[in-house]
Amino acid sequence: VDASIDNWKLTALLEKIANDTGWQVYVEPGTSAAISAKFKNLTSDEALRRLLGNISYSRRETNGTSVLFVYRTDAHAATQLVKTEKPNGTRKNYRIPNELLIQLKRNSKLSIEELAAKLHAKILGRDDRLKIYRLSFDDEASANAARQMMASIGDVGAIDSNYSVDRPSPNDMTLTSSGFSLNPKVMPEGKGFIGLVDTGVQSQPNLGAFLLPGENVAGGADLPSDTPSHGTGMFETMLDWMKDHPGKVMNFDVYGPSESTTTFEVAQGIIDAVNAGANPINLSLGGTGESDFLHQIIADGFSKGIVFVAAAGNQPGQQNTYPAAWPQVIAVTAGSPQGKIDSYANSGPFVDLIAPGISYITVNGQTWMIEGTSVSTAVTSGQITELMNQYHISARQAADRLLASPPPGFTRLHR
Repeated sequence: VDASIDNWKLTALLEKIANDTGWQVYVEPGTSAAISAKFKNLTSDEALRRLLGNISYSRRETNGTSVLFVYRTDAHAATQLVKTEKPNGTRKNYRIPNELLIQLKRNSKLSIEELAAKLHAKILGRDDRLKIYRLSFDDEASANAARQMMASIGDVGAIDSNYSVDRPSPNDMTLTSSGFSLNPKVMPEGKGFIGLVDTGVQSQPNLGAFLLPGENVAGGADLPSDTPSHGTGMFETMLDWMKDHPGKVMNFDVYGPSESTTTFEVAQGIIDAVNAGANPINLSLGGTGESDFLHQIIADGFSKGIVFVAAAGNQPGQQNTYPAAWPQVIAVTAGSPQGKIDSYANSGPFVDLIAPGISYITVNGQTWMIEGTSVSTAVTSGQITELMNQYHISARQAADRLLASPPPGFTRLHR
């Protein structure tokens, strides 16, 4: 970044930033300053520090969009969207143009290898149990041509696009100096458990009794040693919210070593979780790609009594986020005990519940504060499991009880 400005109003500077970066910029009403700065070739973070000086700000990345909050008192007070000359905050297109997901009919005499050869496609993923396959083509045109060709092949039961899903991350994560530890009661064997479809979970010696052996759907990953993985944060948050009547958690890593995954791997994780007996299933992830394939699997699980809990998204506004926006899913956003949705969180009409969006977790003796709708989702899954174990009821009954009579810290929204 290069800059040479003299005595600019803060509003003018923020409009320039929003226009040039495509970020969504929010400012606390009444915040003002005169800005002067001159520099060359700084990173965006260094440039923000130089430009904003003593003005408080935070920048967060979620669902492919950067959001900048500028404020005097608190980031939650930055509610005024800075107007731009061109649309900002354009959401990422999550559809993978050269990929298709297909399902062969149960009585199909055509093998996936034969079909792939006929379509000049590569098989990137497969689930022979359900005859569901992930195919890759040279380009979007080839994928579209294959879609048209398969429409006339009787052995093909369903065709859908594949969508990318960003690696989830907390809206904010801060290392704290205060001590914090979890000491949940030991859970008797034979109880239900949460299916955590997420990144991998780091081994925690004092919590090993509550983490069942999981599955690496997308291949093993080397988890960081100095910072908590997203999955670890969700796991510890769940335990904290079922402390009096704790259950167990099984992790289904659908990211592996990659920065993103696709709806194919997420679906595989859900299938494996359901088959393993997990209920509820926690989905602290999402995107704007509406996959009919993934929706059908969730709808089928819902019809069998499976409770799905998903994050509304750390993006201000009301755009649908999937899988949270589907009616078979409990969509959770982050907010205050008074029922006010946090400024960074999605407030769309599909949201069912506001839950606490801050959690404190411990990894290798260090305590971290994590924040976001992912946290709110894990809080809700933990609370549902707490109710299951306390009253010896099913996941569906526990979820209904939570929604009908939210405990302190939760607020029910009616979509």
